Amino acid sequence: VPDNFKYELKKIDFNKPLTEQGINENDIDVVYGVNALHAAKDLFETLKEILRIIKPGGMFIVSECVRANNTDVLLQELIFNLLDDYIDVKTDSFLRTTPGFLPFKQWIKLFEKAGFKNIEIILNTDGLPEGSDLNRYPVLGGIIKGVKD
Repeated sequence: VPDNFKYELKKIDFNKPLTEQGINENDIDVVYGVNALHAAKDLFETLKEILRIIKPGGMFIVSECVRANNTDVLLQELIFNLLDDYIDVKTDSFLRTTPGFLPFKQWIKLFEKAGFKNIEIILNTDGLPEGSDLNRYPVLGGIIKGVKD
C-alpha cells in the first residue's frame, strides 16, 4: 500500500442523498459495498447518488448475492421476506422486477441506466460444469463493477 493511500469507512444511509451526509460530489475514487444495496428503497436512485459522489475515472464495486433469473425464490429469502426493509422497495417491469436479491442481468441494466460505464460482472461459477445452465443454480455470488466517465 502506498504511503499516500487514504481510506475512510463510513456508514451511510443509501436511501437519502449522499451529499446531505457529508460526502461531496466528484470526491471519491472507489465506493465498495457488500450485500446491502438489494435493500435500497429505490435502487436506481441510489446508484445515481453513488455515481454523483465518485470522481471521473473512479469506480463502484458491489458484491451481492444474485439470482440467475427472477422467478426463483432463494432459500435465504424465506427469512428475509419477513423484514420490511427487504420487501418494501420500488419495483418496475424493466429495472427491478422483484424485491430482494436481483438477477445479475438486472444489476447490469441498473448500472447502465444509472450512467456507469465499463460494467463488468464476475459470478462465482467456479466448479460448475463447463457450459452449465445458470438457471439451475438459483443463487450466485456476484461482483459488479462500474466506472464513472
